[in-house]
Amino acid sequence: MPALSDSPELQLSCFYNSTPDVLTSVLKNQCDLCICIKQSGTSLRNRCQAANISYTVLAHIPLCVQLSRSHPLLQEPDFDFTKLADYPFTVFSDPDSPSVTQYTFPFINANKLIRVHSSTSRRDIVAHTNAFSIVLQHSQEYNDRYGLVNIPLPDYVCELAYLHSANRTLPPLALEYLELLKGRLAFLQPSE
Repeated sequence: MPALSDSPELQLSCFYNSTPDVLTSVLKNQCDLCICIKQSGTSLRNRCQAANISYTVLAHIPLCVQLSRSHPLLQEPDFDFTKLADYPFTVFSDPDSPSVTQYTFPFINANKLIRVHSSTSRRDIVAHTNAFSIVLQHSQEYNDRYGLVNIPLPDYVCELAYLHSANRTLPPLALEYLELLKGRLAFLQPSE
């Protein structure tokens, strides 16, 4: 099997589209597979089934509050989400940017927003200030590297899935990519 790095014909593209655009891309064979992050539920699954698109769940990922490891709220004996309203919230400037914050949380204070253009800016602001963000759970390795802590939000889980045409077999490079992705998601699996 060719390695991803040895495959000049391989084109990995990352773009953010609405669900209908993603489904159209798969149906028109404009891509081999699409990776989707959605709130858990059956709506997209049902739409895929109706369109003869395979929908395979890779992981269920908790939605978390992300804080600096030195954040004052982490010094308290019990974490109180309502107290986050006293701190700035980092959010993407562009409403079409990738974001898992389509949810409304009562602890986000609209008068204390820090607008950013990239996930790197968001991460750095959170790591070096008392601001917070809402993210998909990161690995402990990532959190340690950047001085971050993730506090899972009770009852908020997203589904990471891949979609592809049920009429086509995935090519070897797409299968290899999925194996690499599964390896990167191993931190989400409970250890036995």
